[in-house]
Amino acid sequence: SDKIRVDFRRTTPEVRKALYRVASRLGIVDPRFDHYRGPQSLGDLKIEAFARIAFPEHPRKIEEPMNWAGKEADSSGPCLPIHPRCEGCLFEAFCPKLRLDFDPAEKGLFPTT
Repeated sequence: SDKIRVDFRRTTPEVRKALYRVASRLGIVDPRFDHYRGPQSLGDLKIEAFARIAFPEHPRKIEEPMNWAGKEADSSGPCLPIHPRCEGCLFEAFCPKLRLDFDPAEKGLFPTT
């Protein structure tokens, strides 16, 4: 209805392996230093800051494109753990393609979810 307005500006993205991997490849976090150890960890704060810049009205919207790119269950996402297939990725045009030879989520994400 027009009378109810939900404010999503304080939402935060849920960080999982796929999102962390894509954030690492884009250079948002460095898996050697920006570990994700839950809310308020350095990795969480950097991903949250990026999400607020990308989607200031609803930061959690960053989840869908980043999780899609990093999806590995059926290999439908291009940003695989090792040696990703960058062609067709939503971020291909500006991705610096960092850490292609190892899975950054395995190094910087704890606990794995």
